Amino acid sequence: MIRLLRILATVSTIGALLSAPLPASAAAAPSAFEGARLYRQLLSSPDPTSAYLALTDLQQESVQLALTVVTVREAPASATAVALAGGCWYAQKGIQGISLAGLVVWQFNSKINWCSNGSVITSKSNQVWPSNMALFWSYDTSNGWPVVHEYGGVNYTYYETWSQAHMMFCPPGTGCVQHQYPWIDLVGYPNGTYSGSAGT
Repeated sequence: MIRLLRILATVSTIGALLSAPLPASAAAAPSAFEGARLYRQLLSSPDPTSAYLALTDLQQESVQLALTVVTVREAPASATAVALAGGCWYAQKGIQGISLAGLVVWQFNSKINWCSNGSVITSKSNQVWPSNMALFWSYDTSNGWPVVHEYGGVNYTYYETWSQAHMMFCPPGTGCVQHQYPWIDLVGYPNGTYSGSAGT
C-alpha cells in the first residue's frame, strides 16, 4: 500500500511539472519570419520609427533579427561596361547585404568613367552611392566615409578605384547593433574592357 501511494505521488508530481506554464523566455523567442511580417507593416506606416517603438520588446527583437545581415551578394545586373561616344566608357558594380529573412537591407554602388586614345587613359572620374537602404540601416558619410582610392588614370594604361562604405544598423532606442564594410574594386582599360570584384 505504501509503495502504491509513493507511485501515485510521483505520477502526480510529474503531471504538475508537465502542465506548468513554460517561462516566457522558453515559450517565445524572436522570429525572423515574424520580424519580416512586422517590417512590411512598418514600411506602410506614416511614421515607421514611432510604430517600431510601439512594438513589444519581443516584436522589436524579431524585426532586428529579420534585418540582420548574414551574407552579401553582387547586385543583380550590376556588373556592366558601356561604350560612350568618342572612345569613352563606364563600368558599374554593386554589392548587397542580405538579411536572415532574405531581405536586401543595403546596397553599395561604384561607377568609373574613362576615355582613352587607344593606348592610354586620357580622362577619368568616379562615383559611389547607396541604394535599397532598409529602415534603420544608414550609409555613413562622416569621418572620411565612404573611402575611395584611385590608381593609374590619365597617361596610364589603366584606371582603377577601390572604394569602401560603412553601413550601420541602428534600431531606435537600441544603438548600433551591426556594422558592415562593403568594398568594390573596378579597373578600366584603354580598349574599353574592365575588371571588377566586391566583398566585405
